[in-house]
Amino acid sequence: MLTTFEFVRLLRAAGYEGFVALGGNQISRIAKDMKHDWVFDLIDGLTTYQGERALDELYQSIKVGAPLDGIPNLTWRNADGEIVENKIDLLRPNQFALLDFEGLPHDEYWGAKYFTMVGARGCFYGKCSFCAIPFGWGPNNYVGMSAGGAVVRAMKDAYKQFGVRRFKFIDEALHPKMLREMDAARSEYLAECSGGGPSQWRRCHHEIPTAW
Repeated sequence: MLTTFEFVRLLRAAGYEGFVALGGNQISRIAKDMKHDWVFDLIDGLTTYQGERALDELYQSIKVGAPLDGIPNLTWRNADGEIVENKIDLLRPNQFALLDFEGLPHDEYWGAKYFTMVGARGCFYGKCSFCAIPFGWGPNNYVGMSAGGAVVRAMKDAYKQFGVRRFKFIDEALHPKMLREMDAARSEYLAECSGGGPSQWRRCHHEIPTAW
């Protein structure tokens, strides 16, 4: 966090006047403790929890000079100097399986080509006292999981668009119900899946080739 603030300070010192927004897991957990004027003297906004809609709507609003009070999950300082927390509005299950890779030159990268997938956001277990990662997804640490059929459809769409058959699930925990639904919807589609990062699959297998 200190290096982030130093980087922003250097940007401002170099004359950058654009909108600076901070977000991510750590910001989501401490945003309420960052509502100080000295913070917003340096930055312009905080995006908490899921950032897809917030960043897109923030960009569109800045581009046309529209007000920022309707942008979900944004904390900002208005013209009266008040630090405002906009409403929290999270994506729903079945909306977050496939990330948007449009325009990504994946053929230009070396090594095995794969896309990341998110079947669920947060952790359905949520009882590990040492873990704060799920709290970056939503106020109660678990937003929900997509239907297994929706995940498989997202994988098929990725294959149709990009020819990619490898997928890495970056979920905090993969719910057995979703895996069973994925298996039931697999048909003849062939994909190679692995659970990496925090995904709980790694307790059993590092890589799971599966006939989907």
